[in-house]
Amino acid sequence: DTGLEALVGGLSKSNSLEELNLSGNRLITVEGLRSFSTLFRSENCSLKSLTLEEMNIGDDEAEALADGLAGNKSLRCIYFSTDIITETGWSVFSRLLCDTSSISNTYLSNHTLGLIGDHKQWRQWDISRYIEWNKGPRRHNLLPWYERDRRIVPKPQISKILFCHRDLDLEPFFQYKLKFLPVVFGWLQRAEPFLDYQDPGIECRKLAAMYKFMRVMPQLVADGYWAHVLKETLEKKRKLLLELDALDETEKSARKRVKH
Repeated sequence: DTGLEALVGGLSKSNSLEELNLSGNRLITVEGLRSFSTLFRSENCSLKSLTLEEMNIGDDEAEALADGLAGNKSLRCIYFSTDIITETGWSVFSRLLCDTSSISNTYLSNHTLGLIGDHKQWRQWDISRYIEWNKGPRRHNLLPWYERDRRIVPKPQISKILFCHRDLDLEPFFQYKLKFLPVVFGWLQRAEPFLDYQDPGIECRKLAAMYKFMRVMPQLVADGYWAHVLKETLEKKRKLLLELDALDETEKSARKRVKH
C-alpha cells in the first residue's frame, strides 16, 4: 500500500499516462486502492485504462474505487475479474454511473466509463444500461466508442436524467416563458437514440411538457396563436398589395397602348 501511494503521488503529476496495469499485486488492500483518488482527481489525469486482474476485488475494494472516481472524466475502462463482489459492491458502481438521488446528482455522475470489470458480471446488476449510454447510442456505432466525437453523439447525462426522473420539474424554467419549450423538445429529441428501445413514450413526454407550460401560461399560448394568425394575415395582405400594384402598372400600360 505504501508503495502504491508513492507511485500514485508521482503519477498524479503526469499528463501523458493513459494505461496502468497493476495485475497480480495481491498485497494491495482497500487502503491502497483509496490512494487512487489522488490520481483520479488530479487535473493532470489522462489515464484511460486501469487493469487490476487477480487482485481479489470485493465490495470494499469496489467502494474505494468508486469513491475515488467521483468527478473523474478521463478513465474509460477498469479491467478486473472477480466473483466476490455482491449486489452491495455493484450498486456502488451503479451509483457512480448514475446517482438517481436528484437531477443535479444524476447530471454530475460519471458519463465516461465504458467498462467496469467483466461485462458478464455487471450485466446482471442493472449497470449495462448506464454503460451503453456512456458508450453512445447504437445507431452511432460506426466508430469504436472511445474514438467517437462527443459533439455528434447525444450526451448520456440527458438520457439518464430523462430515464430516471420521468416527471421533470419544469417550474424553474417558466421564467423564460414559451421560449424555453423548444429547448425541452430538443432535449427529448437528442435523447431519443438512447431511449427509443426502452422508452416508447417520448412523444407523450413532449405533450406533457407542452401541457405544463400551457397550464401555467394560457394567455401567452393564446397570444402566441393570435400573433401567428396576425403575422400570416399581414403577409397575405402584403402579397395582395404587391399584386394590386402590379395590376395597376399593367392597367396604365394597357391604357397608353389603347390611346395610340
